Amino acid sequence: MPRVDTLPESSLVALAKAGSREAFGPLYRLYARQVYLYALAVTRGDQAAAEDVASEAWIDAMRRIDRYEDQGGGLVRWLVGLARYQAMTHYNRNRRHELPVGIMRDSDTAEQPEQPAENDAASRRRDELRARLYAAVDELPPKQQMVAKMRLDGMRDCEIVKVTGLSQKAASSNWYYAQRSLQNRLVAA
Repeated sequence: MPRVDTLPESSLVALAKAGSREAFGPLYRLYARQVYLYALAVTRGDQAAAEDVASEAWIDAMRRIDRYEDQGGGLVRWLVGLARYQAMTHYNRNRRHELPVGIMRDSDTAEQPEQPAENDAASRRRDELRARLYAAVDELPPKQQMVAKMRLDGMRDCEIVKVTGLSQKAASSNWYYAQRSLQNRLVAA
């Protein structure tokens, strides 16, 4: 039998489904970076949270590999789905932060002088618009939602393609339709 490292993904998945923990090493080496980059995107740059999310996704993958069925996109798409679930779980447990700590600037945590009321009103309006945008994103179809969240979190098309396993055309199309839907929802509201 050939070495596990040299087997194609489908054979590694079959071995893992049969209970081989040895098959996870090569699968991890193949997809760890993509899972982490996705986790980093959905945690908005919070490296510690991204590491937690990615680790939990891999643990979940080891527990649930027997349930994996390729529905297009291969194993990486399934792993990204697990990471998405783990990210939601992570932020539901840790709701005390509106934004992940990793993207806060020093000026956000320093004491700020009292600002005029216009700034308070503008800040409230900006926060309200941001909340409406993210609520609208959550109502998009799954693929559009995934691509929209990554784009809003600053990921480039090439990164989205690598992380999701979508083609360039599919990623662009999902972003286009997500933008149209978001515009319609936010203008109508």
